Amino acid sequence: MNYDELYYINIKLNDWDSELARVNRTFTPPIDIFENDEGLNIQLELPSFTKEEISVCCENNRLKIYGNKNEQKKEQNYLLMERYSGSFEKIIELPTSFDVTRVKAKLKDGVLSILIPF
Repeated sequence: MNYDELYYINIKLNDWDSELARVNRTFTPPIDIFENDEGLNIQLELPSFTKEEISVCCENNRLKIYGNKNEQKKEQNYLLMERYSGSFEKIIELPTSFDVTRVKAKLKDGVLSILIPF
């Protein structure tokens, strides 16, 4: 992947995330995308999410990452509530040079790591 393709992916993600956050005040996990000898690596920070609350799928060179966290809020007199509950979705358009049939994903220490081989 060249710099222009990665820059395009980053701009599209930022545009989409900014608009969604402005309109819906939704959770948008921080994301890093980098390339190494194995392929394209994507990492998202998802603290307190379990793997049952996350879905990763590829279709037509689009990677879709979806998460849903439903926490029961006890009736409390909250002074501040910043922990997130609800859903998020990230869709990343991938160049055709990646093998989307061999995507690997793992969740460890609140970081979702996805590898898409060449």
